[in-house]
Amino acid sequence: MKDFAGKVAVITGAGSGFGRELARLRDVLGQRNPSDPFTYKPEVAHRVG
Repeated sequence: MKDFAGKVAVITGAGSGFGRELARLRDVLGQRNPSDPFTYKPEVAHRVG
């Protein structure tokens, strides 16, 4: 399995079902949550639109 530690994963539908399990797996693998206020960078959001 690839090492995903430190990567960012955007998961839609993380409130229930398959999306929720993907979100849990992301946490186990050590990926960051882009909606976490400590990792959110307004300048990046502005560039993305």
